[in-house]
Amino acid sequence: SIGGYLWNFDLLGSTAIPDLTKALRNAVDDAYLKNWLLIALGYTTDADVGEAVLQIIQDTDVHPFQRGLAVTAYAKSQGENAIPFLKTLVDDKTEALQGAGHHPKEIVYPIRRAARGALHQFEKRNL
Repeated sequence: SIGGYLWNFDLLGSTAIPDLTKALRNAVDDAYLKNWLLIALGYTTDADVGEAVLQIIQDTDVHPFQRGLAVTAYAKSQGENAIPFLKTLVDDKTEALQGAGHHPKEIVYPIRRAARGALHQFEKRNL
């Protein structure tokens, strides 16, 4: 899944920032690619992308699953400073259908799920 792929940027951390930043500068006319690069930068914990990732989360034209991944990227890039915003998302009502092939489709809430997951991670660190 794309989420698993993005976790690799978490593992790479700051070593991935120069290449991702260069790719972002080159993605001038491709908003879709820019969004994915900003999310990847967020997963590296690059604090400089916080505002741009926040815009992805708030853009209702962006697919809910991508917005959910942006929530995680925002939490990683902003650390505990993200907590107040994450708390505003714990009851987010944005729906998406999940399921593929012969599996039944079900309604899921990717933004709410990502916000709750990030808050849980912060709580675990502070125990």
